[in-house]
Amino acid sequence: HDMNHFLDVARLMYIFSLERGYAFGKEEIYATALLHDIGKLQIPTKLLHKPGKLTPEEYEEMKKHSEYGYELLKDNVMMTSKIKMGVYMHHENVDGTGYPLGLEGDQIYLFAKIIHIADVYDALCSKRSYKKAQLPTASVDFLMQRSGTMFQPGIVSIFLDCIPLYP
Repeated sequence: HDMNHFLDVARLMYIFSLERGYAFGKEEIYATALLHDIGKLQIPTKLLHKPGKLTPEEYEEMKKHSEYGYELLKDNVMMTSKIKMGVYMHHENVDGTGYPLGLEGDQIYLFAKIIHIADVYDALCSKRSYKKAQLPTASVDFLMQRSGTMFQPGIVSIFLDCIPLYP
């Protein structure tokens, strides 16, 4: 991950919040987007930048970044519960197959559901040490195919409405 990922996700979230008229929450959404992967500071650099597929053990360690992020933020009084839970739950899937808690549906904070979509979309569209960037159309297909399993369908629809506006 480089800083561009955090900024790209934050921009997507800002556009999303404007599209939805979330004037009251756009700063929180933006902050959540900037901080969603802060737990990766606790992950060894060689693991973060490993070219190629992670072993099952490495993947389990990588998955802990959500919890690490929450631990880093939980005692900070400047962070709202929406931000903390958005960071903690941004890899939860609406069908219960995500992590760290295996939550489903309405158990997952709204901010986490929104960040999850933007995070995956940006990761798919970005080049990494272990993969090529996908075309935005392929990334959109990925989101649509997993609407209702990984992602909340209504939020996917709103997010896709925002994509053409994205600079």
